[in-house]
Amino acid sequence: APESEIKLATSPTPLAVTLAQDYPEVASTVRLEASPQVIKTNNNLSKEDNFYKADQNIFSIFDFDFVEGSATGALQNPNSIVIDQTMAKKYFGDEPALGKTLVCGEEVLKVTAVVKDRPANSDLHIDALLSSDFTEEPGWMDDFSLYTYVLFKNIPDLKVFEDKLVALSAKYVQPELDAQGAVDYKVHFELEPLAEVHFSQGKVQDTPKGNK
Repeated sequence: APESEIKLATSPTPLAVTLAQDYPEVASTVRLEASPQVIKTNNNLSKEDNFYKADQNIFSIFDFDFVEGSATGALQNPNSIVIDQTMAKKYFGDEPALGKTLVCGEEVLKVTAVVKDRPANSDLHIDALLSSDFTEEPGWMDDFSLYTYVLFKNIPDLKVFEDKLVALSAKYVQPELDAQGAVDYKVHFELEPLAEVHFSQGKVQDTPKGNK
């Protein structure tokens, strides 16, 4: 019988750090994790779906236009949040948002920067970025919840690098699968150029795809 497979848009938490540490052709990696929030303002509750936890180095990989504050250390400290102009207008009106706080669930988050809204055709609709501590990493098979982005030092040969990812999976992932008795299962990591992501085949836990 042909092998069945599930294609996920997300990846395990340790992948980003392992790519950055073990592969010299990788300049940097960043992780994004969907983190919907309920914002409390006075007696009102607002559900915000397009909030994401992110590494500080997101600003060295993706371009954001800052209108208040700057990228420097914006997500470095716990309980920090970077919001876009629409969110700033929604919660703070015409007042400066920098340095003010938002109550997200039970946490009080400090606004460390305001950025221009992302283009409407972005694959990820990001209204806010939240600081996150990804250092407490689960095992490779514990949690496939992160979008992992890789910045290469030079344009790579994708086929050659994917062959390296087969070795990565064998080294790190397969032992966990074997230990769980899932010896017939495999995890295969695939690369997808950023320019193609928005028009690619939809995957599990994926963002809505566009049609050229």
